Amino acid sequence: MLLLTAAGVAGALPAAAASIRWSTAGGGPQGGDVVGERLEGLALARARSELVRRVLELPLEGGASVGQWAARALSRDCALREWLRRQPPHGAPRRYAGGVVEVDVRLAADELALKLVALSRGPGGAGGAAAGAEAPIPAAGGAASAALCALLDDRIAGVTVLNRTVDRARALAEMFGEDPRIHVAGAVGDLHGEQYDLVINATSLGLHSEDPLPLDLEGPIHVGAALDLVYSPSETAWVHEARRRGIVAADGREMLVAQGAAAFERWWGRPAPIAAMRQALADATAPAG
Repeated sequence: MLLLTAAGVAGALPAAAASIRWSTAGGGPQGGDVVGERLEGLALARARSELVRRVLELPLEGGASVGQWAARALSRDCALREWLRRQPPHGAPRRYAGGVVEVDVRLAADELALKLVALSRGPGGAGGAAAGAEAPIPAAGGAASAALCALLDDRIAGVTVLNRTVDRARALAEMFGEDPRIHVAGAVGDLHGEQYDLVINATSLGLHSEDPLPLDLEGPIHVGAALDLVYSPSETAWVHEARRRGIVAADGREMLVAQGAAAFERWWGRPAPIAAMRQALADATAPAG
């Protein structure tokens, strides 16, 4: 389980801009063909990756690099890298004979400085709709670490990590450094009387019909809303139970769409057709008959 809180962190400003041009070769013809568009997407993705590398190597006052400064808080590092990977190309990609594509991605020093200032004020910068909220998340694996990183970026108020193996919960908390906002619970009983705005199930419980619920909603804690990262054709047992009790709940389908959209945009360098992706997922998970 994760209960998340917001806290400020100190940072520094870069003194230089970063830019990169990348050329990649392929065998596609010229013009508006699919192969050429794919090459443009590949070139843009590689240019953005190189931009990330160059920015993280920029020196800051005091001798540390941007990357060393960002790495002191995992949520800050995630937010910075994601922002850099979304930088648009400077002008239209250029195609040359033999399928060579050139993409120019630039980042001005003042843009980077403003971003680092925002990140230095706290995880995620200025915060978002979830700022100040509290949320528990059962589990301590990859899904839990991703959820924790995202919630910290959104300036959640506090985080408690709950796993049936306490050492795994502690290991997850340690990934984020000595962050006073993150707490580890040894058992559900330790949370008696606590109130959480959001509970997130990041375990695999719910994939099979015989699975127990990841968290007993009749337990000793108050649950404001529930998010199950597992999804099923109708609704998972945990989502069903939450809704039966009048708790706002959702499953992991929207997260799956968002993951697919992020991958699409990084690969192709253009906005993902999210509406079409949602419809495709709805069709694929619709009950038979």
